[in-house]
Amino acid sequence: MVRRLVRCLVLALLLAAAGLAQTGAAAPPWRHAAGGGTESLAQLPSPSRTAGPVKVVFRLPVAKPAVFITIDDGWYPDPGVLALMEKYHLPVTAFLIEKAAGEHPDFWRRFVRAGGHLEDHTVDHPFLTRVPPPAQYREIAAPLDYFSQFGPRPDELRPPYGDYNPAVGLTARKAGIRYIVLWDAEMRGGRLHTIRNQPLQAGDIVLLHWVPGLTRDLDSLLSLLARSHLGVADLTQALAGTGLTVVPAPAPPATGPSLPRAPAGRRVRGTLPPGGSWAEVGPPRGGDSVGVWVYGKAALSGRPPGQEKRP
Repeated sequence: MVRRLVRCLVLALLLAAAGLAQTGAAAPPWRHAAGGGTESLAQLPSPSRTAGPVKVVFRLPVAKPAVFITIDDGWYPDPGVLALMEKYHLPVTAFLIEKAAGEHPDFWRRFVRAGGHLEDHTVDHPFLTRVPPPAQYREIAAPLDYFSQFGPRPDELRPPYGDYNPAVGLTARKAGIRYIVLWDAEMRGGRLHTIRNQPLQAGDIVLLHWVPGLTRDLDSLLSLLARSHLGVADLTQALAGTGLTVVPAPAPPATGPSLPRAPAGRRVRGTLPPGGSWAEVGPPRGGDSVGVWVYGKAALSGRPPGQEKRP
């Protein structure tokens, strides 16, 4: 009898665990990032959807041959992107999750010094239309205060998954948001996709994500822009209507440190831009060594935060 009760109890616990896995708590944020980003063209709502008092933009008509580069989330800050920004004076807008930005504040200070803009992508990336108004307001408003330490207070929101409605727009306006910025093109895995299935055009807003491989995607995008005789313009400047400065798109070589080989089971060290370091770890049974870029607390090799290899 006792054994039967124990078996029933164990079975009940296993079933409960399976139910939790299926209805599952939200995946850790790095899971979204490692999967290649959390937004895509497929999620874009109809252009006819309004956001109440807040203006929604998918692209910006401009008289000059330029597009706008935007990068979402922020869990994997990439020193290679900073190197490109600093070398070519590229204007880039980062729509950051506050929790992600809080992991690497020094990186984002340098990003702003390089000419980047930090804008709002909520506290922890929910579907905004699915949370009650008080939580909705907190998700939108809290990052505005946090990002003010890095530069001007943000007034642009990219709702996670492109999810918004008039109620979200009203809440955003109360928080101080003036624009909901979406996208009409994305660079992913070295390939460009546009909403029209046509080449990039002046005024397009290009979506990328702070994920492993971002520098390669940005390199590919810049090369494509150079071939298309398109430059890069500042999104915040364009929204403000204060004129538009266009930076010609370079075609730079791939960036990043070269990794020396490490004997099996040994570790060697090198350097990245200030504040970062990398370590290459030789596997205990030989074979190819594994390069791990470390910036602050997170590895930039695709490993989730907390599982990075330290020299």
